[in-house]
Formats: sequence, structure tokens, C-alpha cells
Amino acid sequence: MADTRSGCCYCGVIIEPHDGCVTGVGGDSDHPANLGRLCTKGATLHLSARHASRALHPELRRSRATPRSRGTPRRLAARSAGARAVRS
Repeated sequence: MADTRSGCCYCGVIIEPHDGCVTGVGGDSDHPANLGRLCTKGATLHLSARHASRALHPELRRSRATPRSRGTPRRLAARSAGARAVRS
């Protein structure tokens, strides 16, 4: 499988895949933000891409005493904005 150009929030990365997993990352020399250098987040991307604790969907909990439950992006946006409802 061919390498894939992507980016984290701060740098451009080239992802090296093998059998559906990220096996390594490198800096993208064509990316204007980093010119081939990796930031800390980009350099450790391969460690977190398939980690068991990685969030796969948005979660919400009403208080610290309650467990998290799956939420929709719309519901989470309303909650973070302090709104009771989001109008279309």
C-alpha cells in the first residue's frame, strides 16, 4: 500500500501503512508548516492511531458522578455552548 500524505494540527506527515495499520510516519517536505520536520503530536501518530483507548465517537456525561454515554455532535455542541436546544 502506498504512503499517504496527511496532517496533524501543526505539521504535515507522510503515513506509512502496512496491513491496515500505521507502521510509521515521516515529515512531509512539501508541507509549508513544517517543511519535513515533525511536531511531537505528528511524530507519535503511529502510537495512537489504533490504540484501544482512542475515542471512536463523541461522548457526554452530565456530571463527574455519571458514566459517559454516546452523544451526537449536535447534542455535544449544544451542551458545550450552554444551550438547552439547537435550532435548525
